[in-house]
Amino acid sequence: MEQYTVTYKEWTISFVLIRKRVKNINLRVKPDSTVVVSANRTISPEQIKGFVKKKASWILKNISRFAEKNENCKILRYGEGETIYYLGIPRQLLISPAEDKEEISLDGRFIRFSIGDQSDFVSKKRLYDRWLKKQGEAVFKEAVDRILSRMASCRIERPSVTIRTMKSRWGSCSFTKKKITLNTELLKFSLDCIDYVVLHELAHFIYHRHDEAFYSFLSEVMPRWQEQQRLLRTAGIDKI
Repeated sequence: MEQYTVTYKEWTISFVLIRKRVKNINLRVKPDSTVVVSANRTISPEQIKGFVKKKASWILKNISRFAEKNENCKILRYGEGETIYYLGIPRQLLISPAEDKEEISLDGRFIRFSIGDQSDFVSKKRLYDRWLKKQGEAVFKEAVDRILSRMASCRIERPSVTIRTMKSRWGSCSFTKKKITLNTELLKFSLDCIDYVVLHELAHFIYHRHDEAFYSFLSEVMPRWQEQQRLLRTAGIDKI
């Protein structure tokens, strides 16, 4: 096993080289962001470095994807200075004693907790969950408005929106009940990701199955929807 580095623009990429009996140069980025290259002994280090440099953009994209996934999958402890992602932006958590009522406020890149017992994890989680659901009501309503306006020619009746915290899916649709359900975890991601999930659910009011017509419709309304799908998958949830 050998260790090398290459420089790409302002980044330095380190990678581990493993010599194997393989025909081609193989490259992968592990979930811990380690870059591993496998190559035959007949291929020189300089050739391998050149290959890695050509793949640098792809490598950095995957390192960023895994870093975001690891950040999103962290268990929150609601401690001072902790990072919380909200609408795709990392926000620093600030905690102060409640002067009147307990509340959470958004202040640029900060999320401020005003709470009585600053050491009570359960109270902080309850306060945050309540705040997140309230934020979701406004954010998801605006997302539904945006997508319905882009689907105006389809004349879809506005559905009711239910907000829940779900472990295995980003959203669901009941076109018979004229209702969609959205995951509060979506609020960690950008508005583009939220719009994609809303579009996916609203599209089911027209196309009930995940068939070619369904995906063609997604591409018509949101040509780069696959990018948002890939970002959402970094949190380990695939179903929509």
